[in-house]
Amino acid sequence: MRKYQISKLFLIQLVKLTFKEYIDPKGTLVRNNIAFSILLSLAPIIALLSLFSLHILHTTSWVLDTLSHFIPPNYLTTFMEVGLKTSSYSFIPFLITLLFSYYTATRGFYALMLAFSPLDHEQLYDHRLLLTIHSIFTPLLFIFLVLLAVGSITLLQYILPNTSIYLVLLACFSIYQFLSLCFFYIMTYPRTSLSFLFPGSCFFALGLTGMGIFFFLYIEMFTNYQDIYGSITSMIVLLLSVNVISVLMHIGICIDRVYKQIKEAR
Repeated sequence: MRKYQISKLFLIQLVKLTFKEYIDPKGTLVRNNIAFSILLSLAPIIALLSLFSLHILHTTSWVLDTLSHFIPPNYLTTFMEVGLKTSSYSFIPFLITLLFSYYTATRGFYALMLAFSPLDHEQLYDHRLLLTIHSIFTPLLFIFLVLLAVGSITLLQYILPNTSIYLVLLACFSIYQFLSLCFFYIMTYPRTSLSFLFPGSCFFALGLTGMGIFFFLYIEMFTNYQDIYGSITSMIVLLLSVNVISVLMHIGICIDRVYKQIKEAR
């Protein structure tokens, strides 16, 4: 009974402090940095996915089927066509644009690492070179994790075509959990124990699983964006999708920071 009360108090404290951390004025800047980084990474990721699928797997349907849970199909198709039609206008402009988008994405990830670093301003200044180098490789690792996630889920759908929906959701959650834990570890500077990153990555994975089920259902049944925004509805839905992902990720990182503080204080 006493152990149950201690766990209950720990959970209440975790929720309170996480909420306080989330509503911190700096939190808005952090969420915007996350959304900015994701948006800048989208086009290069999908273009590379399309090129890989076309030349290696000779199909792009798995990219469309998997990512359509999170990105409006109209925009997804546009991004895929950019990757598939590079030879029609020249590979060099495509490569230059891709590299510039990648560089800009590194700036977003750099700002994100600064926002979540426990170091003070003087320490951050001393570590600026390491942070810069770290930010250069972070988008590349992020792209790799997206490739791994899309490929794993597609393979799962191929292996388990007639399996119970609950088992498929559990498997998807497990994939998201593992990849979220990897991403959170990559983004943390200086490095911390994986045990301190597990609760937040678990929340983020659970949020992504739920988003894949309910997000577009909500858009189609409970909103009228088409009547309000007309031809740019897909862009609005894309921005809303990225915003939801950034909020889920921010809450996850807040949970990890508070969890670590509580554990170290004991």
